[in-house]
Amino acid sequence: MTKIHISLISVPIPSTEKLLSVDVVLMGCGPHHVAVLSRDGEMYTWGRGDGGRLGLGHEEDWYLV
Repeated sequence: MTKIHISLISVPIPSTEKLLSVDVVLMGCGPHHVAVLSRDGEMYTWGRGDGGRLGLGHEEDWYLV
């Protein structure tokens, strides 16, 4: 079994090109947001941020461009 170190920091994804270079090991989503965990232990989130659902420390929306 491969062990993965998980960071607790969510990082907004600046572009779809950046996402293409991420080695994704786990993905989860809701009706208005997505979270992706990379093999490096980084968590990327985007979508509607209300209620703090993106884990970025604010309620702003972040979308792929």
